[in-house]
Amino acid sequence: MKRYSAFASIFVLLAVLIFTPYSRVSAAEATADGMTSVLTKGDLSFYANAENGEVALINTKSGISWKSNPDFSDADERLGNGQKRLMGAQLEILYYDTKNSPQERNSAVASVAKGGLSFSKTEKGCRFVYNFPEDDIKVTLEYELSNSYLSVKVPKNGISESGENRLLEISVLPYFGCGSFDDNGTILLPDGCGTVIEMNNGKSSGSAIHERIYGDDVVASPDRLVTERKNMQFPVFGIGKNGNGLLALVESGDGSSYINAYTAGMKKNYNCAYFSFEYRSTGTVVLDGSSKNAKTVRKISEQAISTDFCMRYYMTAAPGDYNSAAETYRAYLEKEQNFRANEKQEELPFYFTAYGALRRKGTVCFIPMTVTVPLTTYSQARKMIADIENAGISNLIFSYVGWEKGGVSGKMPTAGKYEGKLGGKKEFIRLAEYANNNGVTFLPDVNTVRLMQNGNGFTKNNASAATLDGTPGLQYSYSLSSGLKNVNLTPYCLLAPKKYGAVLKKYFKKYNTSAFSGISLRELGSTLYSDHHKGSTDRDQALNYAEKALKYAAEQGKELLTAGAFGYAAAASDYIISAPTSDSGYDITDRSVPFYQLVLSGYRSYSTEPVNLSGDSEKAFLKAAETGSALNFSFTAQNGEKTEGTYLSKLYNSDYKDWLSTASEQYKRLSEIFAATGGTALVYHKQLAEGVYCSVFENGAQVITNYTNSDYDMQGIKASAMNYKLIRQGEYK
Repeated sequence: MKRYSAFASIFVLLAVLIFTPYSRVSAAEATADGMTSVLTKGDLSFYANAENGEVALINTKSGISWKSNPDFSDADERLGNGQKRLMGAQLEILYYDTKNSPQERNSAVASVAKGGLSFSKTEKGCRFVYNFPEDDIKVTLEYELSNSYLSVKVPKNGISESGENRLLEISVLPYFGCGSFDDNGTILLPDGCGTVIEMNNGKSSGSAIHERIYGDDVVASPDRLVTERKNMQFPVFGIGKNGNGLLALVESGDGSSYINAYTAGMKKNYNCAYFSFEYRSTGTVVLDGSSKNAKTVRKISEQAISTDFCMRYYMTAAPGDYNSAAETYRAYLEKEQNFRANEKQEELPFYFTAYGALRRKGTVCFIPMTVTVPLTTYSQARKMIADIENAGISNLIFSYVGWEKGGVSGKMPTAGKYEGKLGGKKEFIRLAEYANNNGVTFLPDVNTVRLMQNGNGFTKNNASAATLDGTPGLQYSYSLSSGLKNVNLTPYCLLAPKKYGAVLKKYFKKYNTSAFSGISLRELGSTLYSDHHKGSTDRDQALNYAEKALKYAAEQGKELLTAGAFGYAAAASDYIISAPTSDSGYDITDRSVPFYQLVLSGYRSYSTEPVNLSGDSEKAFLKAAETGSALNFSFTAQNGEKTEGTYLSKLYNSDYKDWLSTASEQYKRLSEIFAATGGTALVYHKQLAEGVYCSVFENGAQVITNYTNSDYDMQGIKASAMNYKLIRQGEYK
């Protein structure tokens, strides 16, 4: 698919982009730096310095180069000699010593300077072995050159501990492509929809970013939820510097990896982004928790990683920004993961989720007990479909949560039973047939993550995921105001990842799914955690179980929906609900960008987060217009007020009758944009001014979104305050 066919019209709207000259280096200059040629393939050459471990990737055609470490040949008096010495590292390690104290080591100081580096050439590249002699740790770093990228690997059998120190984390190439105090550029992170750090943005007093790819390991619940963050959705980051671009991605070991970022003036001195990975898990456990002598101690897993840690580094097309990074990453997905474009849809989709039943504390004849509360019965769901269609909304994608026996807090859905309070089996079959006959994509949600109750062959003793101390990892709700655990709400467990497949096989065996369009696996697409029961499952193994479960569901000949899908789940999904439209707002980042949507647009159908739960429905609509997303709503038909104090308390504002007119009006406006873009992919995005953005679609249509309280006017093209301006293909020459 040609992604940039519309660019001829872009420059009517955008100012001319001027970039600083490319960074160029010749083979002679690389040799002068102490490097020797290792291998050349196509236009790429790879150089290495056997004495200090430094490497360089050079495009021999353009002269563009990326180096593992900064070039200090021109003295920079803003850095001391000690700082420069640290910045010569290719590896950093974190371990716990015999006193259980954390220790950090730098390869330049603790390995190379102590004679611990060895070098050898291989058939496809070279190998460095870093011996940290005073720490009894060795780490192997292997490089291989392809025609289009540099592969970097830390093989699991290339790591050894000869003493009593226990290795926890390894950071790889922390200074590769870093930006100096004088460089212009950005760092792209896959946080939420995507976020950008402007190099040298003056935010050095902020906190560095060190976040897991695919979110926290949620098997261990924190005592307090300090802030609710977005997740690193893809295993990638990008660096754009002086008009050049570099995309880094993890192709193996991503479940155990972190993304790190610094702006100039912080601990790393320069503007840096890099990967690190967890060699073994660590966490805190409470000893003698039931007594006044309880104390918290650190526990370290005996099990090391289960896979090699492999990365790739690609040079991206100019200007090296998030648009270039998205194009390069998508090309990787197409080639390496069989990522294929969707068939173009004729109508704008409309996503909605209905919630069936929940169990909560209540009374029967004044006797306290747990009761089942219907939120949307099967017959009400039929009427909901009819009312939505009668409001002028079409192409419905309908996910139904909590429809089976026990609702959202019932047992694992493997018994083939339906909820009587919602109408029973016959009414459910009527709903499925009604949806099928009316062309509705009906995707009942199947819970494979939350172990809410014992039963149906799955209990917290035989099927839950455990924390490092071997006990079930209890999951809690948290107060929005204090961040403290809600102790009045019974905690639940997480299903052991190795059980995902068993749940799905029983589900497809017990339920007649012939009238369904497919299946919704909402949480499985955006939840990743380890399990420390006997025969531990680390996060990479858990990711493998999740991928197999998603693949199995898709192989049943059904369409698959996930929510807020991580990269591996997005590749398996047909529909992605609640795609992130914002970032975490870290204090060193500068703005969010729709990197997630730029990667997936034209390849997967995706929606915004629920409009009616957003707190600002008009801003949510503008996000849909800006990112090429469909609308998404979360609905109930009754008893919405009874969700308060439950795990569905977010549904306080979900009565579909209250939102029908808003949904209809927004769908009509967004359909106008969809028609103008021809349903084609989002191919380019740019900030025009603070709070004003231009989105370009493949057929040449453009949308300007203005989130400010003032009208925006450029060359006579106006976007009014908190509104959008649609520019159709060929409208401006």
